[in-house]
Amino acid sequence: MSEAWEQWSEEARELLGEVRERGRHARANPEEVLDAMFDFGERLLARQRGFAKDVLAAASRVRHSAGDTARSTADLADHAADQATNPRQ
Repeated sequence: MSEAWEQWSEEARELLGEVRERGRHARANPEEVLDAMFDFGERLLARQRGFAKDVLAAASRVRHSAGDTARSTADLADHAADQATNPRQ
């Protein structure tokens, strides 16, 4: 998740830099400033969606890993209980 956060933060910084640069060139034309802001909003929203999907995928991997660990532990406990109750003769 920290990797997804770092990637999103870097992309947001890049977007802000692009908007600043575009704004410097568009100051004389309010329509260009408006377009730049909406373009920024669209791109930021798309990147936020990607970030949210990355976080969801990471959480899913953790959940599945925890489930696998729990199953393995239960299997080991079952095996130990079987050996304790049915000693080999």
